[in-house]
Amino acid sequence: MYLENLIRDQRTVSMVQLKDFKDDEKWEEVCEKYGSIFHSLEWMNIIEDVFGVKKVLFGIFEGESLIGILPLFKWKKVFKFLMSPLHGSATPYGGPVLIEGKYKSSIYSDIIKELDSFMESEDIDFLQIQFRPEISYDEFELQSRLKYDFSYTSKYHLEDRYTVILDIDDKKELWNSLDKSCRNAIRKAEKFGVIISEENSEEFFNEYYRMAKDVYAKYSQPPEIPLTMYLRVYEKLKPRQKIRIMSARYNEKIVAGAIFLLHRDNIYYWDGVSYRNFNLVAPNNLIQWKLIEWASAHNYRVYDMLGAGIPKIGRFKLSFGGKIIPRLQLRKYNSFIVKASAKFYEKTFPVYRKWRYKIARAIDLNAQFPEVFQSYINRY
Repeated sequence: MYLENLIRDQRTVSMVQLKDFKDDEKWEEVCEKYGSIFHSLEWMNIIEDVFGVKKVLFGIFEGESLIGILPLFKWKKVFKFLMSPLHGSATPYGGPVLIEGKYKSSIYSDIIKELDSFMESEDIDFLQIQFRPEISYDEFELQSRLKYDFSYTSKYHLEDRYTVILDIDDKKELWNSLDKSCRNAIRKAEKFGVIISEENSEEFFNEYYRMAKDVYAKYSQPPEIPLTMYLRVYEKLKPRQKIRIMSARYNEKIVAGAIFLLHRDNIYYWDGVSYRNFNLVAPNNLIQWKLIEWASAHNYRVYDMLGAGIPKIGRFKLSFGGKIIPRLQLRKYNSFIVKASAKFYEKTFPVYRKWRYKIARAIDLNAQFPEVFQSYINRY
């Protein structure tokens, strides 16, 4: 009997297959019920258009039955990359989306083994998958099994990343769940007369992007999200009421803004910016609180603040009463050269961005204000 069960289990594992998937309607149905906004075809088309990469859509099958979907992006520079989501595309989550009740604990491992075959056939050098947060026990079990199966394999590197998630289902406890410092900051913003508004026009993004440049000027870098992506996200998601944009005004001047994405009963804090000179009036705290109030009143249940990797930003997000939730990142390098190159890129690219920004700024200053340019050069 034991041997029969073992053989049956082995057959089940071998039946998991990844197949090209062209049924857009079914993809959206699965995504709407079980996935995130970042798995939707709308979002992937935005990434494909803005960044010039090619999306790869797989259906996950067990025998003839569809049990999930898997979006990927394929692109080539020096090496061939396969990623879910695309690194550097302001897309936090990718990986498989499974139909509820249609899987077993080893399914993620089976999918990675299938991807191995695809990588070999397409001569892919590097694979990266960032899974969704481990909110449910099922997701926790799937990611834990994946760590167990691949953590000790030299070509794979697995590590936990983190996000901050708030349960906004209990309306009565929202204010009490805030840290004292956060409540004080909200009161401070209200005392200073900060006004929160919803924005509904593309023109707002001109001011928004100026604030983004002010934020990143502190690090001598350009904004990570290009203006074209802000505009494309608004263009595609606004007609379907999948986006909410909020601004903070102080003395009638816009001093902060934030972009939230809506999917099912989830809200995602996709991006936020502010003029640094006005942070003392706490506009960002008030934006977040007004968003939480609005979301709770409109029966949203989960607020995912998307990321806690930078300590200062993580502390800000945690002050609203959320919990740190892990999510798994898996990487596979097909050779030592690929791995060494990836590590070198991670260390040097921020430096490259910083100096590219400084050079571009210097050229711009030289064109507009030759005297200011000379003083800027003298500083370095």
